[in-house]
Amino acid sequence: MRVGIAAGLVLWVFTAAAAAATVPLEYESDITSLTTACALRASPTSVEEDGVRSATLQLAGAEYPVWIDPGVGIPSLEIDLDRDGTMESVEWERILPDGTWLAAPSVLLPAAESETALYRVLILWLPSLPVVVHYCRGDYRAGTFETSSRAVALALIDDNTDGTFDPEGDTLIVDVDGDGELLSSADSHERYALDEPFVVDGTTYAASAVASDGAWIEIDVAAESVAAKPPLLVGCPAPRFLAEDADGGSVDLGTLRGRIVLLDFWAAWCAPCLDELSTLVGIHEAFAEQGVVVVGINLDRSRSAFDAALERNGLPYVHIYDGPDGPVSSLYRIAGLPMTYLIGRDGVIRGRALRGDALVAALAALLDEEDAS
Repeated sequence: MRVGIAAGLVLWVFTAAAAAATVPLEYESDITSLTTACALRASPTSVEEDGVRSATLQLAGAEYPVWIDPGVGIPSLEIDLDRDGTMESVEWERILPDGTWLAAPSVLLPAAESETALYRVLILWLPSLPVVVHYCRGDYRAGTFETSSRAVALALIDDNTDGTFDPEGDTLIVDVDGDGELLSSADSHERYALDEPFVVDGTTYAASAVASDGAWIEIDVAAESVAAKPPLLVGCPAPRFLAEDADGGSVDLGTLRGRIVLLDFWAAWCAPCLDELSTLVGIHEAFAEQGVVVVGINLDRSRSAFDAALERNGLPYVHIYDGPDGPVSSLYRIAGLPMTYLIGRDGVIRGRALRGDALVAALAALLDEEDAS
């Protein structure tokens, strides 16, 4: 639900909050210290009479004209940063390896009446594809809220680059484990949708309201408790699951304690996944007698596609059909394929996202470590 409270400002309210703590958030101008992932938006360009390319950034319901003059050598970039009708020259920061020019200006967004909010935006333009300008958010908001036991750091990200902070595609990163770091990767146990509850020291909290310009957020104890997201980092226990295998049997990660387990999340439509199958078959054949269990977890869109892939590739190790949004891939928060987890005999994650020779080397090192102990 959204409630207008002032001209140009929208307060997003998620739940009733009788005693929510209002957390002021500071503007952080460079998001690359937190994450390099970016969901790009695109604006088509048009060609003016003088050859200048023009585009428009759409942010917080406002339009920001952009001019790019390809010229000879370094293209020039101008933007109406505060929408006063005056174009201002902006320096490019660097050229990316593919030839894309990158700039990171800060524009002024409309906020409360007669107020504005800074918003750093990353602008990308590729001369070989001049018909479009891409852009994404380049800043975030950060603060801390107090629980009964400690101060908890958090970061608010406008992940959909619309210039406002709201639950429609935006993200909250919370230092739930208290290690002083915010882990923002796609499968992080500290990454949440803005309207998603999170657990800190056994208590479930939720954002109950947020200023659309990111100036503050309200955090409240949630009405209902949820389970904490298990961390998926090396050194953490691997989340346990029970699933049916391709032959109708069961795979219980808990009962595999005492064996080394290699989980491989894959799909037949994923070319890199198929490239890895020979490595996995080799591991199964070389190390099964040493107590190594390879478990393939398939995310194909249909069971028939999975069955055909098994038959076509002749895979001899255990397989689970989990589907595109199955319980095992959801538990492990799979954001991209292929994805592997190497789990020790103690049930602890010893390696992740390893492929090819690196995967074989990590497994061999784990076996050598056992032999030496």
